[in-house]
Amino acid sequence: RSYVMLYDKDEAKNYQLEPFYTVVKEGRWTIDALRNVCSVVYTDANGNGKEDEGDYFGLGTDSYSNLNTYLWACDNQIFSRDDTGELEFRYYSEHLVDVYDACWNLINQTPGVYKKGEHKAGMKLFAQNGTLTCNAYLDGTISFLADFDHEYGVIPYPKLNEAQAEYKTMVDGNHEAMSVIVTEPDLDFVGTMCEALCAESYKQVMPAYFDVCLKQRYAQSPEDAEMMDLCVNARVFDLGYVYDNWKGVSFYFQDLLVDANHPDITSFYKKREKVAAKYYSKVVELFENGN
Repeated sequence: RSYVMLYDKDEAKNYQLEPFYTVVKEGRWTIDALRNVCSVVYTDANGNGKEDEGDYFGLGTDSYSNLNTYLWACDNQIFSRDDTGELEFRYYSEHLVDVYDACWNLINQTPGVYKKGEHKAGMKLFAQNGTLTCNAYLDGTISFLADFDHEYGVIPYPKLNEAQAEYKTMVDGNHEAMSVIVTEPDLDFVGTMCEALCAESYKQVMPAYFDVCLKQRYAQSPEDAEMMDLCVNARVFDLGYVYDNWKGVSFYFQDLLVDANHPDITSFYKKREKVAAKYYSKVVELFENGN
């Protein structure tokens, strides 16, 4: 469930676009770069004078976690550690405002962006040859596009700008996790066994799935495999998202970005800041106290 983007290699050539992999490798794959692609590629294919599903789009996305991912892709963590190693709630800052402005303009002010409140909406449109790029996730992409008749590539979500050092992405909240009941009498033993099982899974299962299936059997070129590596290495696990429980700030992005009448995140956040901070303080306390 690592979020990535897909692009249609054949159509990119038809539109005479610079190779996406080159742009990514040189650190130039940004929100502005994606906006430029959408503006250039959009075609009113059905000739009715409006953007609808009969047209060809630059970007296709659903309005759920596909949109949420832009928060982390633009390097805006909810939680991070301060200089002493303590967990700190750092969601809101001038950087967040810049990230939101850029993403809101991409989704709501850019020709050629298709969004729909339906899970996998972007991937479905992509599979129907209706969009050049789409927001997607690595898990399931191969089987979902089994009958896709074009060559496609996997690329990371764009950075906020070229000054951002690294590409980043998030892992969706329905990834697997393990829980241990608090009444377990031998936590040391359980912890040791869990760590051993996870270590063996990392050594044996991950290579079988990722290196053999994805990168060798299904990747269409060595560059495809290289991009998959880049995307997986860019993953972020944010405490503020994993333990959000729909009580924190993690879903503000997907709720606001689909609203063309909501170009400002500050006022929305300030009304909810105290409630979110109080909730997250309980999460941190749980981890620090261990009960």
